[in-house]
Amino acid sequence: MYKINLHQTANRWHGYLLLLFVLIACNSTEKNSSVTKDTVVNNAVINDVVYKEVLNNLKEAAFDKADTLKKLLHFSSSSAYDTFLLIVPKGPIASSDAKFKVITHEGVEAYSETFPTRYFGRHVFEPDSIPQSANQESSDMYHKQYAISLPKEKIERFVYVRIREFFTEDCTIANKIDLRKMEEDNVGSAIDDELLSEAMTDPDLSFLCLIDFKADEGVYYLVYSKGKKKALRVYASD
Repeated sequence: MYKINLHQTANRWHGYLLLLFVLIACNSTEKNSSVTKDTVVNNAVINDVVYKEVLNNLKEAAFDKADTLKKLLHFSSSSAYDTFLLIVPKGPIASSDAKFKVITHEGVEAYSETFPTRYFGRHVFEPDSIPQSANQESSDMYHKQYAISLPKEKIERFVYVRIREFFTEDCTIANKIDLRKMEEDNVGSAIDDELLSEAMTDPDLSFLCLIDFKADEGVYYLVYSKGKKKALRVYASD
């Protein structure tokens, strides 16, 4: 007569149940892992889209009124002051244009240049520091998150302060000795050799060092041409 071994049967069912539990757990883990990966990828894509939009429109940061900065400097004459103007319009910083002008003491517009107002905000999304342990990928992500989280009001404040620094940081009278040393050391390049040489020996003329509004770095040196009655670029440096 065939006898059923209850102990063996119980062990067999216990094994089946354990295997089933493991299979369910593995399947659940795979699904959760898949969701996590999809979420990470989607978040990265969203961050990139938002980041590009932030860079493009500066979170719609804007000035509610126009502003004009004025500076008097000896430029075309050592005995009279010329007027230097920085004109910043009201409205969106990302889509407006500012203007820089030089008016001689005789009332002649010697120089005028229009450039994007957003020039003054080109470093606004650079954090003061990043985690020391960050690799390139996490560093890039940190920069993006910083830009995305930066309030519009801080962007406006940053640009406002940079505008106020214009006549101390971006537009200054250059030292002729320093410029001559740069020329001798081949730092930069001459644009107008004749006018450059003429201005170097004319004590009545001064060189203006003006930032290159179309580049991240670099400056131009301008001097007033008495013959042409306007300021011209004579030297450039990175």
